[in-house]
Amino acid sequence: MNKQKGNGYSIPFRLRFKAWWEGMDPAALIKKKGEPQKPEDIEVDAEEEGEATAWPEHRVEFLTRLWGGEEMEEVVLPGGTGYTLTLAKPLGLNETKSVLDLCAGLGGGTRELSKQFDLWIEGMESDAELAALANDLSIKHGMEKRAPIESFDPDTLKLREKRYDAIMIRESLFAFQNKKMILEQCFGALKPLGHLLVTDFVLKKADSLDNKVVDIWKESHPAKPYPWTMAEYKRAALDLSMNLHIHEDRTDEYRQLVLAGWSDYVGKLAKSDLNRDVVNQLMAEAQDWLRLVRALESGELRYMRLHATRGRETI
Repeated sequence: MNKQKGNGYSIPFRLRFKAWWEGMDPAALIKKKGEPQKPEDIEVDAEEEGEATAWPEHRVEFLTRLWGGEEMEEVVLPGGTGYTLTLAKPLGLNETKSVLDLCAGLGGGTRELSKQFDLWIEGMESDAELAALANDLSIKHGMEKRAPIESFDPDTLKLREKRYDAIMIRESLFAFQNKKMILEQCFGALKPLGHLLVTDFVLKKADSLDNKVVDIWKESHPAKPYPWTMAEYKRAALDLSMNLHIHEDRTDEYRQLVLAGWSDYVGKLAKSDLNRDVVNQLMAEAQDWLRLVRALESGELRYMRLHATRGRETI
């Protein structure tokens, strides 16, 4: 599996993966079993239909190694827990604050915030299966009270009024139709002077969905995304009379996080790692992330960071 031989060629998997990632046609480079083979091909099995779960153990293990590094941090998004802590810097967190993480994922970042700032934090995740796995890990680590994680329905989200000093939402709103309602719920759930931190994939302009690579990303994504423009996010915050402190394009930073994660993972693969299951999982995930990276590189899809605060109460 590590090398394909033929016609005098012997090409290590890392080089074939790098060539594929950097622009060779995936359809030409990835082959299914039984098809005529070229020496540069990366052979993967056809997808099995009827997978009972979106989060089988082998996928969770793969993603925690990809984004969590050798420490296997319990995260499924780029940057590991360190990036979560970086994003949280403007929020003024300490042991007196109550916090909501509205995109908890596997909960690694949520639990790390609790540890670093001695917080009682609530995690919520729209993927019910992932939320259950995340809460099991909080229980495993003895953090079921300090960092519980539950699922929520983005179409019916109801948050308690003035409960939180800070709310974080990482790269998830793009997949929800009811962004305005969710932001209104978050605003209502913030205490006076409470912080809202949002990162998301956004369109450069309204017709950016017409861009070919953006359309490929959208149509291949399981949620069939509904991204806003940066301007729409700004208008939503201002319509809620929030104080807007940060509203910026951080695409280059995010792209580097993605590329660094993949480079580190593939660069440290040993020959013994490259069984068929690993390569199948790697290529399936890589295809999804490559579509996102290409959309970001087109300039028509961007990565935004927004930080706003609720104003003081008036009489």
